[in-house]
Amino acid sequence: MINVPPGSSKSTTVCVMWPAWEWTWNPGSQWQFGAYADTLAVRDSLRCRGLFETEWYRDLYSETWKPQRGRWLANWLQNDKGGIRQAISVGGSPTGFHAHRQIVDDPLKPIEAHSPAALERCTRWWFETMASRVLPGQNTRTIIMQRLHDRDLAGQAAEQGYAVLSIPMRYFSAAARAPTPIGWLDPRSSDGELLCPSRWDESEVERRKKEFGPDGWAAQDQQDPVPEGGAIYKQEWFHNYYRERPRLEGALVVISFDCAFKSHETSSYVAGQAWAFKPPNFYLLAEVREHLDFVGTIAAVKSMYAQFPDASAVLIEDKANGPAVIEMLKSSIPGVLAIEPDGSKEARAYATQPIFASGNVWLPDASLAPWILDWVTEHKRFPRGIANDRVDAQTQAIRWCLKGGFGDYYAGLESLDV
Repeated sequence: MINVPPGSSKSTTVCVMWPAWEWTWNPGSQWQFGAYADTLAVRDSLRCRGLFETEWYRDLYSETWKPQRGRWLANWLQNDKGGIRQAISVGGSPTGFHAHRQIVDDPLKPIEAHSPAALERCTRWWFETMASRVLPGQNTRTIIMQRLHDRDLAGQAAEQGYAVLSIPMRYFSAAARAPTPIGWLDPRSSDGELLCPSRWDESEVERRKKEFGPDGWAAQDQQDPVPEGGAIYKQEWFHNYYRERPRLEGALVVISFDCAFKSHETSSYVAGQAWAFKPPNFYLLAEVREHLDFVGTIAAVKSMYAQFPDASAVLIEDKANGPAVIEMLKSSIPGVLAIEPDGSKEARAYATQPIFASGNVWLPDASLAPWILDWVTEHKRFPRGIANDRVDAQTQAIRWCLKGGFGDYYAGLESLDV
């Protein structure tokens, strides 16, 4: 299974070059190519035929095989050594033909990605109809697509043990996979490094992100689809946005930091957030999220505290370089507290889930804080997404407030099971 961003020349590489190359030394191999539309399947068949018919190709390989007269069609290319290249649409019939190689390229229209019927139809076609048309022996089945949905064909294939080659637009070490069975490994090593800057530079990637939308970009360019409706945090819970900074009189303001081990771009992010708690509502006020070393983390905490000097507490997770940060800051900033995380990340997220579900979380509008789009997307993907730093900072802040903060700051909260 190959997952790459749109425009990565996947069809040229897999549907045109691969069979043309294999016929130079294995001209008897038989192929079935599918796509969500006949026009796409036939397009690549014609491109492959065009390559076969070039003077360059025929000069090199004319002694290996020749086209079979009468069987050299738009959707059926057959040579005199028994090799066949068939093109069909997803849902179409392979007409009794069995193949050594089966490839489906873009099995689903992006517009149908959220149609349960379309997802089911595609899955049944590949795993039932087409699976019965593979010749016995050491033969291959290949899916090539950008991710569209957490239950798309690629997601189903991953669950069934397909080897996965996933190449995101931006590299994230947290999502890096082991080498494929043929040994390929993403050569990038720095978080945020682009796939091909000469083709898609920073401005072009940002344009794609804006046009695809946060969820579409996460799926199609990053190969990390958001679960339908969200996972622990559901889509419909993110609907309260403020356009003016909330009044903080009488609120419990806390600063929460999730630290990292080092500043290298292969490490996790440092995520810091400021929250206001005015029962029953929580207001996200500000955020910093960067790759920071120890000195940079100290500066980020001090900067956040300078914005909110009335914060009652500065919560710092007692992991990674958190203990050193705490030791450095506790003599200069009041209310610095070491927070020992209890339970798993998922358990801590489930503890704040009811607060989101009940509509008691207010977020800054994107006009005030453009980063909120990524913040929401990370929450909806959690725990299946690439990053979780923002979620960790959030759960640390909200759970501390719900437990009462300093001396059960708000009466009655001790009854909440968090």
